[in-house]
Amino acid sequence: MYQSLRHLNYFKIMSLLVSALYFYLFYLLLLTPQSLCESFGVTCGETAYFIARRASMLMLGFAILAFLLRNTPRSTVRQAIAATIGVNMAGLASLGVYEMVRGFVETSILGIVVIELVIAVTFFSFLITDRLGLKKSNS
Repeated sequence: MYQSLRHLNYFKIMSLLVSALYFYLFYLLLLTPQSLCESFGVTCGETAYFIARRASMLMLGFAILAFLLRNTPRSTVRQAIAATIGVNMAGLASLGVYEMVRGFVETSILGIVVIELVIAVTFFSFLITDRLGLKKSNS
């Protein structure tokens, strides 16, 4: 059992999970932005829906990036991917907390913030371990 766990590719698993999350966000932002607004207790109008639809394309790009590069071996490319996803998720979590503290969104955002933070920490850990692993292999 332990031997099989050692050979799991956690970067691949997390990349697939994050890709699915980004695809889901793409879907929500493109096709049902009003339901996303309602889930946070926010009243939105056509301007917000316009911006949401445009932001959906960013989510689609991140989904494709995470999916296509899921098998990337430890490298500077993988470090760049890990840093990008980590910063993206940490930024989303920070904005969620900020908007909740200022009273713009309901506390229902906290569950999402926790998920975003877990993903951010995970990808930052990939970045750190990949950097350390590359330094060891180059020494």
